[in-house]
Amino acid sequence: MDFFQNIKKTISDKTPNFIGSLFIFIVFLVIANIVRSIITSESSDKTNLSVDEETNYSSKNLIQHQIGSFVYYIILIIGGIFAVINLGFNVTTIITILASMGLALGIAMQETLSNIISGIIISMNDIFSINDIIKINNTWNEHTTYGKVIDFNLYVTIIYDPVNKSLITVPNSTIQNNLLTNVTRSKLYEKK
Repeated sequence: MDFFQNIKKTISDKTPNFIGSLFIFIVFLVIANIVRSIITSESSDKTNLSVDEETNYSSKNLIQHQIGSFVYYIILIIGGIFAVINLGFNVTTIITILASMGLALGIAMQETLSNIISGIIISMNDIFSINDIIKINNTWNEHTTYGKVIDFNLYVTIIYDPVNKSLITVPNSTIQNNLLTNVTRSKLYEKK
């Protein structure tokens, strides 16, 4: 009987902290969503933009989307830390565990980090925008990926191949390390 009474007492003692931690995390989740929507919100109407302005607008939105996602996850991590601290864990222990996990994840996720860095470089250099038609020539073999950019995020670029009528997911590091031709922008320069 003492065992069940101890469990009941532990649950009743920790319930307010658990509810408080859950509330803290939900507040940070709401804040993260609001901040991300503010960062990624469209700042201007793109209905009357020229082709060059629309390309610039799309590239700006890609960067805003990436910054918004980064800030969103940072706020969630901070909220999680505060929630765990509210449960009574030691701050030093939490930071040590997070640092160890960060090191282990950094080693384990080298390819993912490479894709993230490549995605940032692609965005900053304004290499392509959503709805651009691009061609990627693989330098290791003669394979060429051709299609319209449907989506772009930190990790991958999704391209619609009109010939095979399929969606192709291309890691951003592959785009960064191979020869890329932006067919849409090439046509724009031909018109000038």
